[in-house]
Amino acid sequence: MTFATPIILIGLIAAGIPLLLHLISSVRAREEQFPTLRFLRLSMEKTARRRKLQNWLLLLLRSLLLAVLAMAVAEPILRTQTGWLGPEDQVAVLILDDSYSMAAGAKGNPTRFSRAKTDAADLLSGDNKPAQATLTTTTSQLATAPLTTQLDALRKSVASARVGYGDSSLSQKFAQAVEILNGQSNPSRVVYIFSDLQRVSFQPLLELAELVRAKGFHIFIMNYADQDVNNVGITDLTVTGQAVIDGKVKFVASIRNSSPGPRRVEVIFTPEGQPGPGSQPQRVIKNLAAAGESGDSERVEFWQRFAKAGPATGEVRLGQDDDLQIDNVRRFCVNVQPRVKVLVVNGQENVAQSPPAVGSNTLAPAAMLELALDWRDESQQNSPWPINLNTTDATDLTPDMFDGKNKAVFFCDVPSFTPALAKLLGQFVRRGGSAVFFLGQGIDIENYNEQLGQTGSGLLPGRLSPAVGQVGPDAPAVAAESMNISHPLLANLFDDRAEYPTVLVQRYFKFFIDQSLSDEILMTLANDDPLIIERRIGAGRVLWCAMPASPRWSNLPMANVFPPMMIRFALQAGETQESDEMYIAAQPAILDTTNGGNAKKVQITLPNSPGNSAKIVQLVINKTDIAKFQDTNEPGLYRWDFLGSDNVLETGGAFVVNPAGHESNLAAYSPEELSAALRANGLENVHIGPSLQSVQVSAADKAQGRNLWDVLITAVILLLVIEAVFANRRKAQENN
Repeated sequence: MTFATPIILIGLIAAGIPLLLHLISSVRAREEQFPTLRFLRLSMEKTARRRKLQNWLLLLLRSLLLAVLAMAVAEPILRTQTGWLGPEDQVAVLILDDSYSMAAGAKGNPTRFSRAKTDAADLLSGDNKPAQATLTTTTSQLATAPLTTQLDALRKSVASARVGYGDSSLSQKFAQAVEILNGQSNPSRVVYIFSDLQRVSFQPLLELAELVRAKGFHIFIMNYADQDVNNVGITDLTVTGQAVIDGKVKFVASIRNSSPGPRRVEVIFTPEGQPGPGSQPQRVIKNLAAAGESGDSERVEFWQRFAKAGPATGEVRLGQDDDLQIDNVRRFCVNVQPRVKVLVVNGQENVAQSPPAVGSNTLAPAAMLELALDWRDESQQNSPWPINLNTTDATDLTPDMFDGKNKAVFFCDVPSFTPALAKLLGQFVRRGGSAVFFLGQGIDIENYNEQLGQTGSGLLPGRLSPAVGQVGPDAPAVAAESMNISHPLLANLFDDRAEYPTVLVQRYFKFFIDQSLSDEILMTLANDDPLIIERRIGAGRVLWCAMPASPRWSNLPMANVFPPMMIRFALQAGETQESDEMYIAAQPAILDTTNGGNAKKVQITLPNSPGNSAKIVQLVINKTDIAKFQDTNEPGLYRWDFLGSDNVLETGGAFVVNPAGHESNLAAYSPEELSAALRANGLENVHIGPSLQSVQVSAADKAQGRNLWDVLITAVILLLVIEAVFANRRKAQENN
């Protein structure tokens, strides 16, 4: 505690005046004996003892009154915190939030980030600038630098700071600040956070264990989200399905409204560089509720066919401008593959290549499978279709059919496999090919177990046993009780699980699965026997179906899940990596350079910056035919080419970089809510305000403490009243 005018405390001497007066007035009178009054002696002595006690209490009360009055005039101040106002002792870590939510700003007003930079520069050059400081940004991948006295260099860093587009890590930067400041002995340790109180950034901070170690710090938080902004952002863009020529690919854009009121927005899907009618933009109108209400976010679906192989790029964009432009567009890049070559192997002899009439009970397995994989007849052959389908008999198989041109092979009731063919099949799958086995009448079980089992090519998931059940109109059927609709071959075929059909099976082959193998069962019968099993082997996979593709043993080939399941398996054949080339800012891009021939380097053209020409960098390909590119800080389209030994460029590929989607969610803590949450974690010296100046004023007021003048004046008045009552009562007793 201190005093505004400590010299007035000399008035405390006045507290001794009542004692001095008492001593002066207490001169003893000469005693005379009056015999007639001797009987009053005892009564007078008793009264004198009581009066003496009252005199001392009154003396103490008057001395206290004068002392309190002197302290009140001196204005005592109770300090609640100290230290930060002394710049010669202050060490500080400045955390500048450069996530792109800070680029928001109402039209005609400076952005949040520009206000933050101004305040940070003022701090480093103002009267209260720290003795030592360091600066870090929330999207930086680098560790926070040590403290320095070279504040000019920090001011230059502030001036050159730009909004980042990657993930923001405020909690990580705060933990580094705690580590730095805990190593200092200065009495004033301060963390300055220039931010917009965004929930996605501060929630991890509130859960940070290092908050306990920051109890001795001052936390100054400048809040730049003090003005409402209107913003709808595209938070995500996903690609579903294998991108092949003439194949339909689904794009799902997620949008969110962070505006205080409802918004009506137009979402535009625009493919680039694709010929044909599918190259026209697609437009969807969405109505979004106000931020925080049900309906403030939506998903928008677009379907697109691609007409040529290679990188296909484009964007999803909002048709209206708002107060945060960065998240109004999201780009895509998918590697479109040539039409998938699929081979159907017919294991039955003397079966016509064209399918019989629909509804016939004699539909051959191979013909039924052809119909599922390609529904077009001769009059529809010009209709776009992503599968290039061929059929051959099992007796006509040749080694060149497994050299990689065919991506998937469907075996229909093939009786047996030679050791050479089984070996070729094993190599085909392990290199990335896909195979489907439909088991029907006439297959040699022992041959399958020997040539395709663990002692052979290893394609079987276990041991195959003879078929069970009878076929006929009166024969019993077993239902497929369990269907794995989360599997990529079955997922999202219908909106509701109840819409998936009931699969009934009369006859099927039994599998005894080796549980040590990595198998996944797509369908299981009510008696727990597996019906459809998938095996991942090497880079490829195998699908085993315990019945034929004919509807004679099961209704599955006639069910509405059968064609999409077979088409999906064919289109996903040979898939070894995601077909999209989409990255988040600051994430390394991985370039597959296996098709580069003898090229030793790749050349990357970065997105054009406004007013600048494209930058070109060169990367070295490593021994695994992979090149890693780290400088993905700018959103946009990146193109790369192979650079040969003679510096001749050959076409390589492309990828896109998008901003981190969660930064579009501008939901923020209120200053009161955040302050309470930090104090609940033990941080008492927290100051939050809309600017550096307001925070400093608030901290200065608290550092100066509370003036106790009003309290002491109240005490003086109360003591005066008590003294008056006590003194008057004493006089009344004396008069009586």
